Amino acid sequence: MAHDHETRRKVRAAFVQGMPLTSAAEINHVRYATARKWKADDAKSGNDWDIARNARRMSSSGVEAFANQVMDGLDCSGPVKPNHPLQSVDKRALLAIFELFGRRLPE
Repeated sequence: MAHDHETRRKVRAAFVQGMPLTSAAEINHVRYATARKWKADDAKSGNDWDIARNARRMSSSGVEAFANQVMDGLDCSGPVKPNHPLQSVDKRALLAIFELFGRRLPE
């Protein structure tokens, strides 16, 4: 059975939003093998569904969660809290993050 471009777009959108490919295919009445083929074909042409999915995850929570972890681990009046996982993070990386938030890195 041939599927229109809109069905393919819906499967991709569901996958990028976090749904497993099997479920994205099922709710759009597409065989899993077809969805896998669409995903592989798009990846070959530069439209990688996994990259889009990971970018969406990072933009919606990943970067923000990391930034919050950094901000929680550091206090503008002192060094990284003892035994905090960020103790070993390169100071240049922390400086870049703090600059993004308009804060100064503690000396």
